[in-house]
Amino acid sequence: MLNKLGGAFAPKPSSDPHKARECLPLILILRNKLKYALIYREVISILMQHHVMVDNKARTDKTYPASFMGMKLLILIYIPYWYLI
Repeated sequence: MLNKLGGAFAPKPSSDPHKARECLPLILILRNKLKYALIYREVISILMQHHVMVDNKARTDKTYPASFMGMKLLILIYIPYWYLI
């Protein structure tokens, strides 16, 4: 199974019809898999600004269980123009 980066503490997915072994919390997907954030607090700010949509609904729960089967994940990240220069 996934070792959740080998840290002492790891977020547990919220309750959902999916099994805990079949899903990951959104915080692990955004921070560890997609590398959109470096720390926990950055993921929280991304979620609270409604930049992440799962199945066409904005999700703000950091431990929302996102399964890999049948999920549409849309991340709306605003990058200011001056970052691109």
